[in-house]
Amino acid sequence: MTVPMAENDYGTEKSILVVEDSAADFHLIKHYIEIASAPGNISFHHASSLDDAIEVLRTQRIDIITLDLGLPDSSGINTYHKLHEHSINIPMVILSGVEDNALALQAVSEGAEDFLCKNNLNEITLTKMLNYALSRFRLRSLEKRQLEEVSELKSQFLAAMSHEIRTPMNAILGMTDILLTMQQNEEQMECLRAIRASGGTLMHLLNDLLDFTKFNSDKIELELRPVQVEELLEEVGELFSAQAQAKKLLLLESIDPEVPDAMVVDAHRLKQILSNLLSNAIKFTESGHVKLSAKVPPPGLSTKKGKDDPISIVFEVADTGPGIHREDRGKLFEVFFQGKTTSAKAAGGTGLGLAISKKLTDLMGGRISLQSGTNPEERGSKFSVELPVCIYKEKEVKKTVYGLAKNALVFSRNPTLSGHIKSFLGQWVFDHAGNHKIQSVITESLDAFKALLSAPSGIKFDFVILSSLDKKELDELKDEASKIASSGIPILWMLSKEDHLDSSASCHIIRFPFHPSKFRQHLISIVERRETPIGKVAHARPELLESYLRFDLPILVIEDNEYNQLLIKKMLSKMNLKFQIVGDSKSAMNAVNLSKFSVILMDCSLPDQDGWKLTEDMRRIGIDTPIIALTAHVYQGVEARCQRAGMDGYLSKPITIAALRQKLSGISTGQVAVELRSAFP
Repeated sequence: MTVPMAENDYGTEKSILVVEDSAADFHLIKHYIEIASAPGNISFHHASSLDDAIEVLRTQRIDIITLDLGLPDSSGINTYHKLHEHSINIPMVILSGVEDNALALQAVSEGAEDFLCKNNLNEITLTKMLNYALSRFRLRSLEKRQLEEVSELKSQFLAAMSHEIRTPMNAILGMTDILLTMQQNEEQMECLRAIRASGGTLMHLLNDLLDFTKFNSDKIELELRPVQVEELLEEVGELFSAQAQAKKLLLLESIDPEVPDAMVVDAHRLKQILSNLLSNAIKFTESGHVKLSAKVPPPGLSTKKGKDDPISIVFEVADTGPGIHREDRGKLFEVFFQGKTTSAKAAGGTGLGLAISKKLTDLMGGRISLQSGTNPEERGSKFSVELPVCIYKEKEVKKTVYGLAKNALVFSRNPTLSGHIKSFLGQWVFDHAGNHKIQSVITESLDAFKALLSAPSGIKFDFVILSSLDKKELDELKDEASKIASSGIPILWMLSKEDHLDSSASCHIIRFPFHPSKFRQHLISIVERRETPIGKVAHARPELLESYLRFDLPILVIEDNEYNQLLIKKMLSKMNLKFQIVGDSKSAMNAVNLSKFSVILMDCSLPDQDGWKLTEDMRRIGIDTPIIALTAHVYQGVEARCQRAGMDGYLSKPITIAALRQKLSGISTGQVAVELRSAFP
């Protein structure tokens, strides 16, 4: 006696697709199911070929499928594979004319709900099998939903914890950066460097954990936005400047002239890849340098390309560390893998960074590769990330320095740095006819340096570049710098962030790491004989470097956390900028209604209203002041949310003074790097 289908899980109204090329078998299957089902509870769809079945799935709602593997246009297990591509969320039972246990096991292991030989077919066997298939499928779907809900709760918890950790870390790391720019004794500097480096490690670990969770739940999606290549590299370099300085490593950045000015890419993910690589390079390198660069692979840009034409850009992180042993290279991108060498064990870490970088690179359609040597003559590693990108706009003329200068004297005891400077001058400095005319004379000897300057019949130098990587070198060069300045020769002086110049000499100061844009800006002032944006430097500190930021109106800061208010206040004060601080949306609206501002810095988590809604309200009443988001949120889509709200830029906490300065610099010169509102209408 059969149990009526109406009393089973299968008894509610269902739509069945029978994929069967034999009309007799189709009618037999239909007959068996109808015997056990209540009238009108079942609707049937018949397909006699694979193509017909796919068409039915495209146009009809189907609850369950019975499939014969031997069809006119497909046969064997491939029939199941092809149909499954179009019916991932529909349970499928295979009905075969052949008793084949191996085939049955393979089909079930690859996703089929059950396998039945037609020789054993009757109404009881078939209806029970369909009932069980639906029940198992629903149970698995329920378990999957429950797992997804747990995963979503876990992701929400981690995102909330990330926000709560980033908010105080913003003040901790920001205040530490400010203290590092002030005169301290060596013991105090050592403590501050330790705080900054450890804080940076904590933030790096937090980012890795968040992304590892996202990969496990398949929630990583790309957010393509236009971004300036130079700005992106400098932001990454600035994040690790303290760690490099603490280990007395030279941190360099380089961009080949062939690289476009801006590209369309997921900037957040690319920065994360480069940050992981740069963090490892600094961690494992005890002396020498680490270099971050961007280049176009051979044969380069053979023709002019528009913004929609894809090209490849290679981002490289090279170091002078111990290298990676050959036996470790094959496992390097595996999750939780750490090298077995003494240096790897001493450096520690989670073993997630390179695995995440590999997954992100693959997701972006690129490839990551490694070159490494462990022999004394070829020690070091170079990680290369090649990505397909679209040009957003052509390289701008502002990158090139034009002028009458012909000769530069460079003093540096670091051959890597002097070579880097010479290469930069050769690539970017031209005369007015567009020819490379600059000649660089490089010396590592202070006596030779003095002799070159004082030789009566020697070379007439148009400007001098000095490099002092520590306080000892700085003290040695002070007297000589005063003499050079008094003779009218411009000086470009490269200093560490911790060194201070108590000279009244007129000079241009650049702080390490080597940022191409800053170096170029000072070269323009020198080579093109424009008035220096710095002026006379009485106490050359990093804040004086940025006095070229000029706003006619004050900056409005909307931030509720008192320590972050204090941090922004100190950052803007060091840039010699006027500002007003408010702590809630009501005060912010009152402020914009009463006064005009050059820029608005907007925290996105205010106590009475989030910053996105507040931005929308401001845009609605006609406030068109540039708005930069300052947020501890780093979840997927936050940048797009800022764009939709009408914001013009985005900075993720913890915020560095360099990143804030760079964002404000783009606005003050009318060259906002990426205008979110106009990027993709």
